[in-house]
Amino acid sequence: MTDVLAAAEAAERVAMGPKVYSTQAQDAKTRRAAEIAYRKAKARPAVRPWTDEVDRLRTAREAHRLSFRTRPAASVEPPPTRGDTASPGGTGHRTLRVCPLWGTPGVPAPHVAPA
Repeated sequence: MTDVLAAAEAAERVAMGPKVYSTQAQDAKTRRAAEIAYRKAKARPAVRPWTDEVDRLRTAREAHRLSFRTRPAASVEPPPTRGDTASPGGTGHRTLRVCPLWGTPGVPAPHVAPA
């Protein structure tokens, strides 16, 4: 998808012409003239179909990226019962669990009652 988008952007730049190109080595006046030429070129009817195709491909790429769902890295444990607040050694400290919202190890989950 990225290669197709790069090819469509290249075709759009070819349709715009050489006046829209500038480099950082050029002076500010030349770069500004290239920016203005770029905006004018995007408004031309000959360039508009290429711009529409690039926009369509970008939308499709973003929709594809957003539709991919990953599984959470940490397993979510159920909330402890009242008798589960002490550590196995019997020191009276509450057990630290991975928070299901933030997934930060070593930080007590907000639903764990203090000992």
